[in-house]
Amino acid sequence: MKRKWLLFMLTVMTAIMLAACGTSDKKEETAGGSATTKEGGELRIGMEAGYPPFNWTQQDDSNGAVKIADNAEYAGGYDIQMAKKIAEGLGKELVIVKMEWDGLVPALQSKKIDAIIAGMSPTENRKKTIDFTENYYTSDFVMVIKKGSKYESAESIQDFSGAKITSQLNTSNYDVIDQIQGVKKQTAMESFPAMRVALEAGKIDGYVAERPEGISAQAANDKFTFVSFEDFGIIVKKGSKYEDATSMQDFSGANVTAQLNTSNYDVIDQFDGVNKQTAMESFSAMREALEAGEIDAYVAPRSEGMSAQGVNDNFKFISFGKGFDTDIANTSIAVGIRKGDTNLEKINGILKGISEDDRQKIMEEAILQQPAAQ
Repeated sequence: MKRKWLLFMLTVMTAIMLAACGTSDKKEETAGGSATTKEGGELRIGMEAGYPPFNWTQQDDSNGAVKIADNAEYAGGYDIQMAKKIAEGLGKELVIVKMEWDGLVPALQSKKIDAIIAGMSPTENRKKTIDFTENYYTSDFVMVIKKGSKYESAESIQDFSGAKITSQLNTSNYDVIDQIQGVKKQTAMESFPAMRVALEAGKIDGYVAERPEGISAQAANDKFTFVSFEDFGIIVKKGSKYEDATSMQDFSGANVTAQLNTSNYDVIDQFDGVNKQTAMESFSAMREALEAGEIDAYVAPRSEGMSAQGVNDNFKFISFGKGFDTDIANTSIAVGIRKGDTNLEKINGILKGISEDDRQKIMEEAILQQPAAQ
């Protein structure tokens, strides 16, 4: 009897051990149906999947789209490509969680998601509740309008006095509308698709957006165009004697250059007493020369100025134009993470490994690939 009992117990224990070994070799199923190993784990990324060209929803995995958790649809766009690079660098399985914009930060705080990669700007207000990585994209504000409208020839934001203007709810895009004197500021809207519909119907005269949305709207609807306030400015190094300059004349004696065969280079002649340097082929070359102290500054459009100071903390852009006055944080995009997240430095390292040229190429591809309906 005792021998039979021992045999029985050995049989049971063997079965349990075999079962345990079998399951340990399997991959765990995520909430979204994707598989991940225990070793790497998941990286759950929250986004709207409705903010092209940064992120959108589509019906298949074309152009590198990723399946949305608990959903038959897929998410594509610039943010998706960046999320894939980050997940790969961390050795984790990427899981995309689609949710409303206003629910992203609460979801991050409650650990429903691990990070926000959703075209979100690292504003001071948001930094009170969550942390942000280094910027992974920098843009500028434009005004999306209908072709043929009286605002098509606008050169300054003040040319929109009397216009019905809106932007997205709870964004800095909406706040800067107050800088337009006499504007008829409309109720903020939930999404850019809603704004496009309102613009098409004539309910608004225009809406403030970042440049990628302006390009996207124009590409999706040939009745749309956008006004960019390509006011020029000058990029200097922080800590230099030119950092506090308020006019072009403050650069007398400075070594200044700009891009070859552009009006930016011609503008330098308006600076009294400046040491005009040989024109350069690219902004990248000018950034390197400025960093090395070979020049004191270079003239560039606002878009380059915002981009330069976004990728290099040592640079500062001084504007002499008529666009929106806004902090770099309002036109930059970063990854939102929980306070104290130990992956912060790792993610920053991954982002640093993506060159500015590669980022621009990814954005250009996203603009071309986005669904026209969004």
